Amino acid sequence: MFRKFNVFVISFFAVATIKYNIGLTIFLPILIFYLVKDPKNLYVIVPSGFISLFLFEPNALVAYGLMTIMVVLFLFIMRNSSQNIYIYLFFPLVITLTHFMIYKKIDNLLLFVILNIVSLLVYIYLEFNLVQSLKKDSLFYNNSYLEMVLISIGVLGAVKINVSSINLGLITSFFYGMYLAKSTKDVFAMLYGIMMMLLLIFVFNLNDAILLPFVCAFYLFPSVYPLLIINSFCSAVLLADLSEDILMIQVIMGLSVFFEIFKFLIIKEVVNESSVYDSVYTQVIKNVNEEVLNFASFLDKFARSFKTPKEYNEKISEGIKTIVQNYCSKCHRMKECFSTYKIEIYNFFRNILHNEIVMDDRYRSFSSQCPYNREIERAGSIIYDKLNLANSTSVGNTLVAQITGVSNALRAYAIDMCNRNEINYNNFVDFKKRLVDHGYIVTYFDVAKTFEDDFLIHIGIKNGNYDIVSDDIRTICESLIGKKCSVIMQKFERNTLYVNVIPEMLIDIIYGYGAVSSAGNQICGDNYLIKELKNGRFISAISDGMGKGYSAFYESDMTLKLVEDIVQLNLETATALEILNTFYVIQDYLERYATLDFLEINRYNMTALFYKMGGTTSYIFKENGKVEKITNKNLPFGIEELIDNYEYKVEEGDLIVMSSDGIFENVVDMNQLENFIRQIRDLPPQKIVYEILNYTVNNKVKVIDDMSLIALK
Repeated sequence: MFRKFNVFVISFFAVATIKYNIGLTIFLPILIFYLVKDPKNLYVIVPSGFISLFLFEPNALVAYGLMTIMVVLFLFIMRNSSQNIYIYLFFPLVITLTHFMIYKKIDNLLLFVILNIVSLLVYIYLEFNLVQSLKKDSLFYNNSYLEMVLISIGVLGAVKINVSSINLGLITSFFYGMYLAKSTKDVFAMLYGIMMMLLLIFVFNLNDAILLPFVCAFYLFPSVYPLLIINSFCSAVLLADLSEDILMIQVIMGLSVFFEIFKFLIIKEVVNESSVYDSVYTQVIKNVNEEVLNFASFLDKFARSFKTPKEYNEKISEGIKTIVQNYCSKCHRMKECFSTYKIEIYNFFRNILHNEIVMDDRYRSFSSQCPYNREIERAGSIIYDKLNLANSTSVGNTLVAQITGVSNALRAYAIDMCNRNEINYNNFVDFKKRLVDHGYIVTYFDVAKTFEDDFLIHIGIKNGNYDIVSDDIRTICESLIGKKCSVIMQKFERNTLYVNVIPEMLIDIIYGYGAVSSAGNQICGDNYLIKELKNGRFISAISDGMGKGYSAFYESDMTLKLVEDIVQLNLETATALEILNTFYVIQDYLERYATLDFLEINRYNMTALFYKMGGTTSYIFKENGKVEKITNKNLPFGIEELIDNYEYKVEEGDLIVMSSDGIFENVVDMNQLENFIRQIRDLPPQKIVYEILNYTVNNKVKVIDDMSLIALK
């Protein structure tokens, strides 16, 4: 009943109820209901009502115009209010005013009061039923009842209008009998057909209404069969001369043809349950396959990353230092170059030593600006031979240890995937049906994730208003899935609103980060990772490679890249880190270690999980001045097989600070630094990072070390 064609027709005939000498009492709830549902309906209702009154009751045009203006102004003023009580109080005022404008007096006060009450009750039922049908279909609250009420009001108005010898009430009742039946509302279509037939025959003496249940029954058939059946039926009636009202039979035949041609404008989309179910199932299978492929890719990357022992990496580091000392240190562009390319310098020189130069845009830019590029490339092969790198790539792994480690990792992966609860797929079918029943034109509906704690639904709504659509989606989600959700607007394109539906996000996060290398080193041995995951989680991590310079950078960079890959597998973070740690443990013969300080913030439940493997102390500065300290108790990544985690409840306004050991465990007076952070906690996170790094550099520290810092609010 929310398609513009239906809004026009219902409004056109609902206004005609004025012919019962009750004014616009019954039309008012229709007007307010449609405008509250979608303000754009104003452009359909107003001309529809004016045309109807102009044709059948022109003396009421002024009252109709005044009422429309009053309603529009009232709804505009109250647009940000959710209190329906104001609308309820508005009803008698409008009804009384328009009644006096049309009839100049109130002949029967009791009848007038009853009409006021009936008008208000009609609106309350329409509005309440609309909201309740979003939450659940029940015996008393169902979208079909709402449609039947609107249709009935339209038919009551149409009954008062005759064109030639044809009563428009009959035509309207037949038309919407076809509508209800074609909308797959079989039971409700027949209920409507029987009730409306009795009303039209026994109250309005329209005996041709006896055909209405037959029309409803015919249109329960699929495809074009109803058109063929009803025309065959009517043709048989005409040929057998079974009806005296030949014109009515001919009108029904014409109406069936009209309905068949224009039903795409009239009938809302019929949700194909099996299609939605199959789509969800296909997406789930696709997700599983992608998870398996991603895990396989992670294993491949891990194997490539760890195929060389410690001796080999030390030689690589020595070769890079040789290049820096012989060429970079005497170059006038050194400071600018190291600032521009930062961590990429390591990969450039490493590839040169291997004679595996990757000619991408960044390397082309670097080589075009480097005065010694050709000399460095020639020197790379000489250094490679001199350090005997070709014979330093042997892998001394123990096969049994690797098999055991892989087995444990796969077992942890399988257990984690099996322990996650999925939403019943039928709920997604109902989700789309309720949107369609509510009058939305759903152009796109794709379920990307189906877990109770991590669902993702992509929805496209034609001509959708975000504020209205998001409220309705949240109502449906809470009813069907049992959880509150956030509706994130993606784009508005080609008159279609695209949104994503995810579990409710309770907090937003802003962050800042920075790093400073220790004196004498151009490359910082620390690395950091900040990433917003698609499952509502926000992660940040700092890794400190053992030693300094290029070797330390390589260890920490590799650790965080593997962490970034494995947390994308849609696993619980604890499981992901345990899997990664397992592989580090079975590779401990390489004697390569890096600390890992990892934080995951779940924006769905406002919890922060800290995982510390050799990391330094992290801090949570509360708005009330209190400070929570998360202290490390573990050895670096890959040394201990168990990983401890620490869970904290976070609040809006909390400041979380993570760092490498070059800051919090290196400053001589930590209490003074804590007080300093309290004083600057209201600054933006990036500014806080700069201030803390500047404070550390300019104050007394225990040793000169690399420094990395992340601040989150």
